[in-house]
Amino acid sequence: MDMDAFSAANGDKWSRLHQLAHKRRLSGGEADELLRLYQSTSAHLSFIRSIAPESGLSASLSATLAQARTRFTGEPPNVRADVRR
Repeated sequence: MDMDAFSAANGDKWSRLHQLAHKRRLSGGEADELLRLYQSTSAHLSFIRSIAPESGLSASLSATLAQARTRFTGEPPNVRADVRR
């Protein structure tokens, strides 16, 4: 598989996921789009890791997916607050 061609074919989707993952507020339609893009990008990342597990693209998509996951699951817990308890 030509990774450059794969990136060119899917780059707009990945950019849109990145944009939505970093947006302060999402409309209902945007939230739905975020979830759809998250699912397809997860599949893309799995494919990329099977070919080039240590690539920069793999790391970039992984970071974008982590940010998107935080958007639809909520903020990560405040570790300092938990330690004080």
